[in-house]
Amino acid sequence: MTDRLLRPRLRRVALLGALMMAGAGLGPLSGQVTIVAQKPLGFGQVTPGVPVTVATSDIARRGEWALLGVAQSQMQLVLPTQLRNANGATIPLTFGTTDGMVKWKNRQTVVNPRSSFTVKTNASDGDAILYLGGTASPAMGQQAGTYTATITLMVVGL
Repeated sequence: MTDRLLRPRLRRVALLGALMMAGAGLGPLSGQVTIVAQKPLGFGQVTPGVPVTVATSDIARRGEWALLGVAQSQMQLVLPTQLRNANGATIPLTFGTTDGMVKWKNRQTVVNPRSSFTVKTNASDGDAILYLGGTASPAMGQQAGTYTATITLMVVGL
């Protein structure tokens, strides 16, 4: 995807979600959860010097992962501290204690994406979805371009 500047001083940034999990192509076994990256966290067009925050309620820009299967799993996100473009320029990223949310069919709960959290999926609640928000803080005079980083979501225990 090429970056088109709509107006001077606007930059496009995106945060790419990536899945790194042993056995990620295998079907779920009893008591396992399968993670499927649904949508990357995207900050869209940003203005240098103006932080952009994406909330978990922002349907268009929040990151999303489907958590499928019947299990109780301990999960952990590995979060980047910056976005980077092809020329090496960076934009700092921050994730607050309420920038994560897990939603089931009939309920939801806020999770701290900076620490491990437990997700329980079962037949009555159905599968879960993890939503992720965050803040990108471009500097004044930020270099134009597309900025990316990788997020890793792992199952660290059952």
